[in-house]
Amino acid sequence: MLIQKIKNIIQSMKMKEKLLINYLILSVVPLMLFSAISFRVFVASTRDTMTDFINLFSTQLSSEIQEYMSSVDNISKSLINDVNMLKFLSTEYSYTMSDRITYRKTIEDYIYNMSLQRPDLDSIIVIGNSNSVYHNGNPEQILDIEILKETNWYKRTWNSDGNLIILSFEPELDIDEASTDPMVFIGRPLMDAYGKRYGIIGFTTLFDNIVSTNIHNQIISDYEIGIEIRNSDGELIYDTTPNDTSNLITISKKAPGYGLTINIFIPEKILFSKAYMLRNLTYSFVVVIIILAVLLSIILSRSITKPLSTLASSMKLIDKQDYVLIPNGNRKDEIGILTQTYNQMVSKINTLINEVYAAKLKEKQAQFAALQNQINPHMLNNTIESIRMRATLNNDPEVSGMIKMLGKIFHLTLSKKKKIHTVADEVEHINTYISLLNMRHDNRFKLDIDIPEKIMKARFIRFAFQPLVENSVIHGFDSHTGECRISISAAFRGNDIEIIIKDNGTGIDG
Repeated sequence: MLIQKIKNIIQSMKMKEKLLINYLILSVVPLMLFSAISFRVFVASTRDTMTDFINLFSTQLSSEIQEYMSSVDNISKSLINDVNMLKFLSTEYSYTMSDRITYRKTIEDYIYNMSLQRPDLDSIIVIGNSNSVYHNGNPEQILDIEILKETNWYKRTWNSDGNLIILSFEPELDIDEASTDPMVFIGRPLMDAYGKRYGIIGFTTLFDNIVSTNIHNQIISDYEIGIEIRNSDGELIYDTTPNDTSNLITISKKAPGYGLTINIFIPEKILFSKAYMLRNLTYSFVVVIIILAVLLSIILSRSITKPLSTLASSMKLIDKQDYVLIPNGNRKDEIGILTQTYNQMVSKINTLINEVYAAKLKEKQAQFAALQNQINPHMLNNTIESIRMRATLNNDPEVSGMIKMLGKIFHLTLSKKKKIHTVADEVEHINTYISLLNMRHDNRFKLDIDIPEKIMKARFIRFAFQPLVENSVIHGFDSHTGECRISISAAFRGNDIEIIIKDNGTGIDG
């Protein structure tokens, strides 16, 4: 059913509409399909390439964090391996003042050496079970041990299993000047081989110290990458995730050994910005191609349909016996051949019509000549003149006038001297004809002549007016009451003369 409807619609369409749709389907549709497929392939390729790149970036980031944590892990173990130091931290106040000074100096040397090994550590703090606090900050700064023990980082470090833990920076650890950049806390409990706890050691550092800042910042800036790092407990320790979390591509990576999870986010609009730019350029190109295709289709379809329309219109004129030649402009294609063939046909028809018309005209002329030969004009004129004279002698001027006008009509009709006379001769003949009719019908007919003098002198075919005027008398005024008016006017139309014969009769039904 649907296919049949489509067929009916196509069959009802004009040729130029069919050609236009055909051109568009053949040119625009393949181009749009190619553009759409190319865009999707490019997007998929970009996604795969960027995914590989982000995987490589996350692997490098994970490796750098792993390397940094291993370094901090190693320097923190230097204190754990000194059993005497661990014992001192646990029972500092049981030692003599001299020993206490010696051990405290040793711990401070440990902290100093750690800061030399990792100068990027902003602060180092050691807290023993004996409530002693050691750090590399301002020596005059006194830290309240009770406040420190209530901090989250202290509790989490003390309760950990002995391995390094990493937490986000907390402002309670006010050992050094606070930084506005993201900071992390790295710590571990000080334990011996038997699991006995002697205190904790902790470090704070900027996150940018952990990774290659210049490289990563350049990548993050170029692609607006967001980084989220969570510890083994799922707590957020570093976050630069964009505010708008919709349409993000996420890649997760585990940092082995320390339970860190690295999540990297990249907005699709940044990732596919070049793809979208290519898509927009492609769409613009497609629009231009569509416009050009439509214009070209219109031009091509008109070059085909216009000659066909002209040919169809000319063929319709044949029904009206109007045979017009079509200019083909020397076209060499099939339409030109068709037009040329049509013109040849019309030329032959015109030739045949002229030949038939000429033959008919000769036949009529022969019949008229034969009729004229059957009548002796001289005898007829003499007889009519004798009748007119008899009417005059009998004092009957009306009959005499009628006979005189009838004689003039017979004289013109039967004259063999000339076949073509002037318009003035034709007008005189019509005046005589109307005058004769008025004698029969009590002056019922009125004749109006509006012909310039120059046209009156023009040569004209004999008896051209009378059949038309007689047709008005017989048919136009058959049921007409009142005055019957016939008008004859003439005017120049270029090199031609236009003659109009009108009446005020009933006319002819269409």
